[in-house]
Amino acid sequence: MGDKFAGAVTDLQQAIQKSVSEAIERVSLEAQVEGLVAQKEALIKQLTTLEEQLQGKSAEVGAGAESSGTKFTARVTPKGKDDGKDFEIVTTKKSAPKVKFHNGPDIVLLNTSEEPISFTFSVDQSWLKAPSAIAIQTGETKTVALRTTNKAKDLRPHGWGGAKDYNGTITITGGGEPITLEVHLRKNKKGTV
Repeated sequence: MGDKFAGAVTDLQQAIQKSVSEAIERVSLEAQVEGLVAQKEALIKQLTTLEEQLQGKSAEVGAGAESSGTKFTARVTPKGKDDGKDFEIVTTKKSAPKVKFHNGPDIVLLNTSEEPISFTFSVDQSWLKAPSAIAIQTGETKTVALRTTNKAKDLRPHGWGGAKDYNGTITITGGGEPITLEVHLRKNKKGTV
């Protein structure tokens, strides 16, 4: 009877150990499932955000924006002239430094990356004034303006009743990626703006 009792105790101990092991495994699996569900929800949220950013970028590119690649878009607005440079500016000998923008002066920037981006602007002509540096959060849009300086007054038209064309660029750098936009200024000898 002692052997039967010892065998029953051994069987009971093994059953208890097996139950404890199964309970530990069940709790571990439940924790893994909870972690996977949370991870799935985070991925769905991230996917939704990326889809929204892509839709915003697609809309901007569809509206005529330049894309830096993966970081941002830049669009000149208003756009009064489809042909020509990104920025079309006119002034006259009498009106300068006052100018009229046919394209521009606004630049709409959209951050399409997953991080905030700092933007810098540089121009290659003394008659252009670059906007100040700005930062834009993920998925946000900001508008800045290109300006001309008083040096536009010093530009000279040619000949009797003539005009002269001046060209320049503005380079926008954000997140290490540049976009260069072309600027055209026509200075007429006669007329006003």
